[in-house]
Amino acid sequence: MSLINQMLNDLDKRHATSGGKQPLFGDVRSRRRLGSPAFIWVLVALAAGFGAFAWSQLSKPRAPAPAAPMSTSETMTHPAQPPAEIQQVAKPEGAEIPKVAEIKQTETKPVVAMANENTTGNVSKAPAVSAPKKSGPKTKTRNKPTGGTESSFKVVSPQQQSDNLYLQAILFMQQSRDADAQETLKKSLGANPSNQNARQLLAILLADAGRNKEAEELLQDGLDISPGNSDFSIKLARLQVDDGAKEKALATLEKGLPAAGNHDEYHAFLAALLQGQGRHNEAVQHYITALRSNPSNPHWLIGAGISLRAINKTSDAAEAFQRALDTGELSKEVAEFAEQQLKQLRPLR
Repeated sequence: MSLINQMLNDLDKRHATSGGKQPLFGDVRSRRRLGSPAFIWVLVALAAGFGAFAWSQLSKPRAPAPAAPMSTSETMTHPAQPPAEIQQVAKPEGAEIPKVAEIKQTETKPVVAMANENTTGNVSKAPAVSAPKKSGPKTKTRNKPTGGTESSFKVVSPQQQSDNLYLQAILFMQQSRDADAQETLKKSLGANPSNQNARQLLAILLADAGRNKEAEELLQDGLDISPGNSDFSIKLARLQVDDGAKEKALATLEKGLPAAGNHDEYHAFLAALLQGQGRHNEAVQHYITALRSNPSNPHWLIGAGISLRAINKTSDAAEAFQRALDTGELSKEVAEFAEQQLKQLRPLR
């Protein structure tokens, strides 16, 4: 049985799945199509406003008890419900409050005089004495801590600050303000260097701007913090290949291999670099690992065919080329290459 068929049979038995494949340099760019983060900020602002309003309502003082005990007759004549001045808590600041002068004047009267007024039938002013004398100033005083409560929503942890800046950077990208996005992402990493999303996005923006060295340093720092981040390893290796440092890229992928698991993109990239170094036996093994997750990937089949032919596995190589052609997904040039390989291999079978 050929290696390719054996691989496919093994796939049916194990029902192998992808080892965490994710799109690479195009993945974060797709964030431009996400729902606008501005909507997220609106929700956050509404939540903050609602919390502040609820706190201000809960923190409103209740009408205090009278400063001095009142006689039994006065207690019986006073209504239990506070006067209208107290109930109008929503009255705009600066509006004239009726009978304020009378309230203040009444406060200076001794308790005995107040009792005498009650006995003579002057009870109509009593409600204006009990509750309003302190509640007005206290209501204004209580409004100040409410403002302080709103400011408490701005006190966030470094991780939350980093996440908020990351979302702000995505908003800048959606507005094609990549320079502002870069600066915001740098601040995000300053608040939390372990923010992998912010680091990855910043590396992509730097690479897009042709600043490969900065992007490489950024990703290398990320691998120092999170050695098992396979996406960082892949992106760093690609930048190194772009700079012509293929051996360095190969070393990067080999170093991160223990954490890669069955990551098909990782193994296919590693196989291609091994193939470029003439290490075809190893390349075949990594191509087979990648194909277990995606058996019909035409480019990986072509790569496997090349290395299989190099180690004289002609039947397996011919089958790999044929399967790649059967997908119908090859470009014209690559399809012609596969057909030429088949013509050369068939007489040898």
